[in-house]
Amino acid sequence: MKILLDTIQYTKKPSGQDIGMISRRITNTIYSTKNIYKIADLIGNKGHTWCPAIFNEKRSKDTFKEIQLVALDFDGGISFDEVKTKAEKYMIPTLFAYKTFSSINKSKFRVVFMLEKVIYDKNIFDKIINMLMTIFNGCDTSCKDISRMFFGGKNLFYYNENNLKVNILTLEMNFELYMKDTYGKTHFRENLQKFYGKISPSPVIYITGNGEKLPNHNLYRKDTLSKLDSSCQLYHEFIADSKWLYYKELFGIALNLINVETGAKVFKKAISNSKYITYKRDWDFYLQYMKKHQYAPMQCEHFCPYAESCSHNTNMLTTTKIKRSEILRTENIEYSAGDEVYADLENSFCKAINSDDNRIHLIRAQTAIGKTQIYINYLSKSDKPCIIAVPTNILKRDVYRRCIEEGIDARMTPSIEDIRNDIPKEIYSAISKFYRCGQHSKVYPYISSILKKQHIPALEKFIADKKELNDYTGNIITTHHRILLSDKNWLKQYQVIIDEDILKTIISNQETIPLSDIEDLLENPLPKKVHSKLTSILYKSEDKEFFKVDKVKTSKNISTDFDMNALLKAKKFYSDGEKLVFYKTPKLKKMKYIVLSATADTFIYKHYFGSDNVKAYECRQAKYLGSLKQYYDGSYSRTYIDTNDNLWDKIRSKIGDAKTITFKKYSSDLDIHFGNSEGCDFLAGENLAVVGTPHMNECVYKFMAYYMGVKTDGALHFRPVEHNGFKFWFSTYENELLRHIQFWLIESELEQCVGRARLLRNECNVYLFSNFPLKQSELVK
Repeated sequence: MKILLDTIQYTKKPSGQDIGMISRRITNTIYSTKNIYKIADLIGNKGHTWCPAIFNEKRSKDTFKEIQLVALDFDGGISFDEVKTKAEKYMIPTLFAYKTFSSINKSKFRVVFMLEKVIYDKNIFDKIINMLMTIFNGCDTSCKDISRMFFGGKNLFYYNENNLKVNILTLEMNFELYMKDTYGKTHFRENLQKFYGKISPSPVIYITGNGEKLPNHNLYRKDTLSKLDSSCQLYHEFIADSKWLYYKELFGIALNLINVETGAKVFKKAISNSKYITYKRDWDFYLQYMKKHQYAPMQCEHFCPYAESCSHNTNMLTTTKIKRSEILRTENIEYSAGDEVYADLENSFCKAINSDDNRIHLIRAQTAIGKTQIYINYLSKSDKPCIIAVPTNILKRDVYRRCIEEGIDARMTPSIEDIRNDIPKEIYSAISKFYRCGQHSKVYPYISSILKKQHIPALEKFIADKKELNDYTGNIITTHHRILLSDKNWLKQYQVIIDEDILKTIISNQETIPLSDIEDLLENPLPKKVHSKLTSILYKSEDKEFFKVDKVKTSKNISTDFDMNALLKAKKFYSDGEKLVFYKTPKLKKMKYIVLSATADTFIYKHYFGSDNVKAYECRQAKYLGSLKQYYDGSYSRTYIDTNDNLWDKIRSKIGDAKTITFKKYSSDLDIHFGNSEGCDFLAGENLAVVGTPHMNECVYKFMAYYMGVKTDGALHFRPVEHNGFKFWFSTYENELLRHIQFWLIESELEQCVGRARLLRNECNVYLFSNFPLKQSELVK
């Protein structure tokens, strides 16, 4: 904002020589600021003389350069309340008003308006000031002089903190409405013509960028409106009547809808049904005016409050059409303060703890908000012992360490993986095979037989820890896998709290067997039921991808290199003609669990475990302290990365020395990668790059869908989708559940990797290279 502003403060109206001195000084004292209130205060309270226009050299109509503020003087005969009422009626927002030096009891005052655009054409200013002076017909006519100085005042008694500006198109429409109200339907057009005859041959004065006049054109089809509801947040709020909108926003919507078949009717219906009585105006007049002058859709940046955060196109209507290379933000997340989000999490956890049922209580709360601290606090005061189950042994040790540091009595389940480097390789391999083949009962006898022959301290401690745990009745820290394999009667002694998404553990715990191994097995003597099941599996594998075979039981110990017991228990299978896939531990025991996760999906949980078996709690979101910058100029799939020369050099030029998480196959400066990133806190506060879109084999998505009893037909195609408040193109399914499964697995992996930097509590940067948008991404083209 620029004005001419005298440097000297006055407490009374200047006179005589002072006026001449001010006139000479002010020409060269351009005052520029973004702080509009500061201008109002200097003028209205501190008495500085000013001129709203800027000039080339001397202050003269002939040397005019630019203007954005317009001032009108009222010297009696009308009150400010009357001026303000008229301004509101004709949607001319007042910026500020102040008492002039000669005012008594607000009898004389000056009202200032701010135009939406800086005006560089004196003819346009003349049209604007004449319209304003006609509407506010009690003002001083000398205000039309563009070079006029205005003295400051002695009291700034009104200031619009929203800094609302006068839209020129709105002014022109409302001027015509004022003429209609003043002269009536019969005579207003002839008077309007007289006005424009004096001022300009054309009523259209200054619309550039705000809804340009459009030549004859075809309207958008009416199905655009249904697309608009999902692609434009402002339109959705307008139709849903969920938020009061400024008139500038309403006019922006109207200027878009008049360019859609039935759009004007939809607009009027929404206005008519609205609970906001301030919307009730002569919209028939406005809409007819817009149509008559054939105005184009107003650009989003000129009226929408979400324009800076939404990945919109040029206007609302073109936003419904998304290019393959674009990602458009269609919603904005409502963030809460961090302490409010933590309180929300704490409240949800208390409700889940106090519930008396056998359901899965799924609490969705973002990474780094304090989920671990919530249940550690609970352990310190709970009368009932708890089992805390985490995804990995690394996390298990970390949670156990935190419990001990806070003086909580707890034990962690021993793991052969923790001592693999402390025992002979052949012994580790033998024990691992027992576990892999589901022969857990053979582990203890085997280790006992080894220890009778050898002194291996790590194995001796492993056995001692397991024995101690059998007699221990306090809190236990373990892993997801241990929970899935544990006896229900043992689990029910505890309050079971699961940290992170156990459903990902379930579906990743697959057994994959070559069909040739089953053929070889059938050549050996087998129990009749076992032989029948294996034969049926081979037969159905010949022409079916997904199929069922009833589970069977056998007391005979059948030696295999895979988990035979899990195969016999499984009922649902996938086969590609060469290998067989099934879930080893597809279910949780029927009892109460509390699951705390940033990435678990409520929709998937209810489909997988049953809607009646899941109680969901959705915690509020806090805004990252750090920054998540997302580059989406490619798919960043494995194939894309492999086939783009110098891609890593281009990425490095953007991320500098930031550490990188990506696919396992690519060299990385970290030991973590997609599929192995949960619970790693050593990157907290570090700048980090996450490179890749972690697609999985189609059978992962389809087998899960089949297990849940959903159709698995359909193929991956590049198609427009909406997810997470974004609209974008992605290689996915038309089938909603298949797409949901795919998006859940991709998103959860990306969120886990991004979450390693702990952006919620650290001012660092994460650079994400993927065409799958995350909620708090700042999109970078």
